[in-house]
Amino acid sequence: MVELSVNPHEEFAAGFIEEHIVFQLSELQAAFKEDGLPPASPSHVPNIMRKLGYLKAQMLVNGKRNTYYFPDGYTREQVQGVCIANAMGVQEGGGTNSPF
Repeated sequence: MVELSVNPHEEFAAGFIEEHIVFQLSELQAAFKEDGLPPASPSHVPNIMRKLGYLKAQMLVNGKRNTYYFPDGYTREQVQGVCIANAMGVQEGGGTNSPF
């Protein structure tokens, strides 16, 4: 039986979410570029993130509406808390942007 190869964007995203609990597409695309990968198709990213247990939604944070990716099960308040902590430069949990 032939094993399917892992998409490099999927493999990179799996590592990315370990340190970036909540993020925007632009942050992920910038990380792809920094790592030497080409940008992922914006239509492909939601599929990658669903496989990793992530959802996306538009949310109003600090008066600005943006689309965020976040773990399935996170509440709107948790997502907003992570975003506000990141904006303040606070990083908790040993380098992650988790509010817990």
